[in-house]
Amino acid sequence: MVHGSSMRKLPVFAAASGAVCVVACQLVAGIGRVEKIDIVSLVADSSEVDAGVPNDPCLHASVAAKPDSDPAPDVDIGQITLGLHQLSLFSDSGVPVGLDLDRVCTCEGRPGTAYGGVSSCKPTAPTEVCDPPGGVDNALAGLVRKYRDIPGFTIDEDLNIRIDRGQRDVILVLSKYNGLANDRQVDFRLLTSRGIESACNDAGSVPGWCGQDRWTPTSGSSIAGTGWVSNYQLVVESTQTATLPFTDYPLIVGSPVFTGHLVSTGPPLGWRVESGIVAGRIAAGNLLALMGNIGADDKPKFCSDPLTSSFFTALQVDICGRRDAKEQKDLDFQNAGCDAISVGLSFAADPVLLGASSELPSTAPENGCTPTADGKRPVDSGTSATYECPAL
Repeated sequence: MVHGSSMRKLPVFAAASGAVCVVACQLVAGIGRVEKIDIVSLVADSSEVDAGVPNDPCLHASVAAKPDSDPAPDVDIGQITLGLHQLSLFSDSGVPVGLDLDRVCTCEGRPGTAYGGVSSCKPTAPTEVCDPPGGVDNALAGLVRKYRDIPGFTIDEDLNIRIDRGQRDVILVLSKYNGLANDRQVDFRLLTSRGIESACNDAGSVPGWCGQDRWTPTSGSSIAGTGWVSNYQLVVESTQTATLPFTDYPLIVGSPVFTGHLVSTGPPLGWRVESGIVAGRIAAGNLLALMGNIGADDKPKFCSDPLTSSFFTALQVDICGRRDAKEQKDLDFQNAGCDAISVGLSFAADPVLLGASSELPSTAPENGCTPTADGKRPVDSGTSATYECPAL
């Protein structure tokens, strides 16, 4: 994939028009410049760094390979239900996290490199930007980093705020796991929850992560598939799309990958996931719509606020210029233009309970910045804002 950005953690939402103006002017002045950043993945051990192809000089930041054997194929320890929290685009040292999603270290020119070091899709920047070591793909971290001077919040910070308040979460449900270091097939479901039903502390609606927090899944939000466990490293991949609850507008992640170290904590909790990573591809139009819908209930949304409209236009150019992936994995290396932004988030996951399914919609009520049916523009922003990128 192709990458770009600068350094240090930042917010992406403009709350003060003065700060927006300063950053927007800098952005417009520097448009077309895509800076390279150092990116590494969070991996539990060296078994997750894969050579990709024989003699490949690039050590790909990959998920653990499926084990060769299953010591107990008929054993099932029962359902494991986990709630994600402590999400972050960055490690504790401030380095973006992620995986090599397309199995290529872009611009790697040494003999034997996978795909000859060519990008998996046609880059949108004037020149191809090379992958950092390991071929890690997390263009969203670079975008978020760039706007650190704008008052507000980052995507991962907002996710955590809503999880900590018991308002939103992503629930990972595992079944048919043998409870051992290696298992060649584990079933999984991913659910989106729009709120906590009951908690295990005195607050009543704030998760305590004691194993008794009961989250209400949103009906119709589930995706399912199979994964594996290798040396207690869980790997689940899907060709579908996963929904991450950001503000009142969904962040849709294509071809999501979840990996992390399964740890047995014993009764009554059972299992948790440590050093987890969720990675995937976000369609540029979805990310633009998400940014356009940022704003307090009693304030204009980002796409329709006259004070931020020029910045939104500049942000649109920047997002479109950072497209480094195809939204779906099966479209890699098909000689097609990049249409998505790669993302990687670290996470922890602890035991939770599932409540009754909710009929609440998975998105907020329509407003002027809600995308039209084709997703190309706001329904009624009062501005010239669109959620499209120029044709490649």
